[in-house]
Amino acid sequence: MADAQERRNVRPLERNENPPPRTSSTSPSSVTALLAGFFVLSIISFSDVASQLSLHPLFGSAATARHFPTISLVICLLASFIPKRMRLDSRTGFAFMSLWFAASPEIMYCVGVHTSGRLNPPIAAHILGGSLVTMLGASMLQNVLSRVSPSGFSPFPARFGSGMFSWVVIARADRVLWDNLPLGGVVNYCNMYLLLGLITPFPAALLAMQHALSRKKRERHAGRSIRRLRMNPTFVLALTPATPYTTLNGTLQILDKSFSVTGMILVGEKDINGVRTRFLRCDHSLLGGMWLLPEREGDPPTIFFRSIYTAFYLQEAARLVNRPLESIRTTPHRVLTIGLGIGVAAKAFIEHGMQTTIVEIGPAVYRFARKHFELPKPNEVYLEDARSWVRQQASAMRSLRTSNPGQADAQLFDYVVHDCFSGGVVPHHLYTLEFWEDLKTLMRPSGVLRVNYGGHLDSPAARGIIVTLLAAFGECKVYHDSDTSRKLEDLKLPNEPKGDHLHLSPGPIDIPFACR
Repeated sequence: MADAQERRNVRPLERNENPPPRTSSTSPSSVTALLAGFFVLSIISFSDVASQLSLHPLFGSAATARHFPTISLVICLLASFIPKRMRLDSRTGFAFMSLWFAASPEIMYCVGVHTSGRLNPPIAAHILGGSLVTMLGASMLQNVLSRVSPSGFSPFPARFGSGMFSWVVIARADRVLWDNLPLGGVVNYCNMYLLLGLITPFPAALLAMQHALSRKKRERHAGRSIRRLRMNPTFVLALTPATPYTTLNGTLQILDKSFSVTGMILVGEKDINGVRTRFLRCDHSLLGGMWLLPEREGDPPTIFFRSIYTAFYLQEAARLVNRPLESIRTTPHRVLTIGLGIGVAAKAFIEHGMQTTIVEIGPAVYRFARKHFELPKPNEVYLEDARSWVRQQASAMRSLRTSNPGQADAQLFDYVVHDCFSGGVVPHHLYTLEFWEDLKTLMRPSGVLRVNYGGHLDSPAARGIIVTLLAAFGECKVYHDSDTSRKLEDLKLPNEPKGDHLHLSPGPIDIPFACR
């Protein structure tokens, strides 16, 4: 009996007498697995950025990014708990990714069209579109990490930790990409998907090489991997451009879009109460729009009728201020427009023969205003931040006044239109006392500054702006695009943000009309 018990105790040791050596953390296969894991994380990060960019035209950057980190976290954690038998092997997963990226421009177009206008459309678009790559990549990462992870961890902490690790790395990589990618031009979501379709076969070949190294069949498997890489043409599908976004009911169509300095700039058309409207949008901020009418009954609406915002016509009203000292001038008046929008006021100044200078931070805004909103070519255009431009011009003007006062006087502006608003906020550096003082240096003593401010006039922000303007200019009059009975001293307004229009000048302001 004792001998039998001893034999039973010895038998397991004999069977495991020569166990297969475990992969060390420095073996070639482990290094290859780590490189494959780096590829997986990089691909997921690029895919996240591309999927968000593809949804910006319909939903804007703020709505698209609002719930994206939470969705990404949930997907990474769920993927880490997928049973091993249900996971795709890495080579099959990369092949599927290559096909997915090739078709992604059209897939994301269909996802955006079918989810727009429904409850929480960006969340549905994330789940149906970009989250599939995150789910597949995070589950593949479990296979990669299992090759190099040390033994001794219980399944739940190891999987939860790997899911959290994947999410943290992906979120950090997303932030780095957003901060450093030169978005716009050739760097758009279609080309990013094309790049992903091109590079995705490389990790598959890398893993095949790892498989060959582990079984000492380097030549045959490596050669097969290279043949697979050479014969994988699926990325060509990504060259197919997506058609302009058109919702299923046909009420919204996006005509043009480009990523610019302040975000995604796009031109679209939409039916509002049965009337066609063409609009310009910066992410989720509407920069302007025009009502469209048909040239003849039965024709599609193509003729611009009027601006959807009456505020733009009040910008032009700056030229109606009585300026007795300028009535005998024979040279054209000079106008400076800071912040272009669709160019309603700038177009009016140009058509009245005024020398118009435009300062606009977004090149795409100026390009689309010319292409889609019939903006005539101005005298001068500066596509840069207005704060640095005004500072440089003011410094040059002070020097010129000392050396050549006559030439300096000829370069002063008669009218300045200040309308800066995008991304849901106003650029605060364009509302400081230093900015207004520099801007006043560029204006004639009888010049008129017109400032558009959207918000509550009785809010602390509006009060601060008015106090700052009064410190720089001696005269200020406030007009509203719907209420003509208010005065600057009466700041108690209904709790409704609307457009207020401030006319300022170093001298008296006399406007012989009622703003309605």
